[in-house]
Amino acid sequence: MNPIVNELRDELRAADIIIRNALGVVTFDQKRMWGAANYHAAVIEEGGGVVRAQARGAVIKDADASTLCRELHRAHVMIANVSRLLSWHQTSFWNITNHQDGVAETSTEDPVRFRARSDVLRRAFDMERRPRVVNDYAAMPSLPDTVVNGANTSRLGSRAAGICDHSRVELREVGPAPDDVSEWIDMISRGFDCAERAGATPEQITAALAAKWEANAARTRLDWCSAYLDRAIKHIPKQGRDA
Repeated sequence: MNPIVNELRDELRAADIIIRNALGVVTFDQKRMWGAANYHAAVIEEGGGVVRAQARGAVIKDADASTLCRELHRAHVMIANVSRLLSWHQTSFWNITNHQDGVAETSTEDPVRFRARSDVLRRAFDMERRPRVVNDYAAMPSLPDTVVNGANTSRLGSRAAGICDHSRVELREVGPAPDDVSEWIDMISRGFDCAERAGATPEQITAALAAKWEANAARTRLDWCSAYLDRAIKHIPKQGRDA
């Protein structure tokens, strides 16, 4: 068995206890707000309970690495959501119960296992992603020709300002409808289109995309679950500059 499967299952079991302990300290109104936040974050479904307790229990008993990873990510978001709702006294009691139940390394350093859970999720995502990326690279040479308007599209490299303005229009359309996947796909399509219209060949676009994926894989990113809602989510700079 893949060692990461055992780590994912152990972290999911710990997250399940942490979530159950949170249910013991929240008020009725907080529980309602917690459920709304979880639903808005798409980690629960309508009628599926506030914290997916039954579904998570089934995954803990028997699931593959991908399913465990997805369920642990859901639990991670739920814990982040409830953390924002609790008072100082509620948080203190929650931390104590987590420590007493053996799911926190200490009562002060990582009481709800944010760092431990994030580390396991990051390594699991990397292990699942890299083989797929290698296969994606092999398929990429045909992608630019499919997405953009074709290699014979007139070159518009001198109209960079207009190309950028078009991209800004697409970005403004994404903002009001963040749940509309078609808008995000439109942005991806627009990126290929703009690169091709600026003069890049399909081969150059493929090589640049592959290099970008490799660079992103080596970056350490902030946990988006606990990031500020009104700020950009960036990776952690290395040696005083972006890596």
